[in-house]
Amino acid sequence: MLNRAIVLGKVDSIENAVEAIHQIPDFEKLVETHYLFPSTLGEMYRQLGQLDKARYFLKMAIEIAQSPLEQKLLTKKLSTLN
Repeated sequence: MLNRAIVLGKVDSIENAVEAIHQIPDFEKLVETHYLFPSTLGEMYRQLGQLDKARYFLKMAIEIAQSPLEQKLLTKKLSTLN
C-alpha cells in the first residue's frame, strides 16, 4: 500500500499520496514501527514545503531505522531542512 501511495505521488499529486498513506489500515502503528512510512512522509512533506512536518517524520524515521546507513541517509536529508 505504501508503494501505491508513492506511485500516486508521481502520477497524481503529493497531497493525494500523503492522504493515501494516512488512510492505510493500521497507519498509526505502522508509522511508529516501520521507518519507511515516516521516511516517505518526511520526503513528501518536504516536497510540499511543509518543513515542520517533514522534520517531524524524518526524526521519527531516524529513531526507528535499524541500519546505521539508513540513519545516516535520513540524518543527511534532515540536515538539508534547517
